[in-house]
Amino acid sequence: MAFVPLLGALRAVVVPSNLSVEYGAAIVDTPLPRFSWQLQSADRAVVQRSFEIRVAAENGTLLWSSGVVEGAQQLHVEYAGAPLEGDRTYNWSVCVWTASAAASAERSAFVHATFGTAFFD
Repeated sequence: MAFVPLLGALRAVVVPSNLSVEYGAAIVDTPLPRFSWQLQSADRAVVQRSFEIRVAAENGTLLWSSGVVEGAQQLHVEYAGAPLEGDRTYNWSVCVWTASAAASAERSAFVHATFGTAFFD
């Protein structure tokens, strides 16, 4: 049996994980929340190069996109859209671009989470 080398290097999958809003609250008490996530990868040398966050209403209407933001920030990224309404459910997602010593830039899939807003005064 002959050994057949793999074409190209195997690449570690990078996934945003542990998505949270305002310190992990399921219901937030601010119309301008902050978002956080961590990177999950088998490759310890992975570095986030940029990200994009999207926030949508419960019906799927896109309310805000950060656009692609250069940088490694993963903690307390501020929502910069129109103030959210109280007593509503929202969906948010994040996608990251990463690079490691062994691979060129990679883009993750969007990972989704849900949060609610409290009644605002």
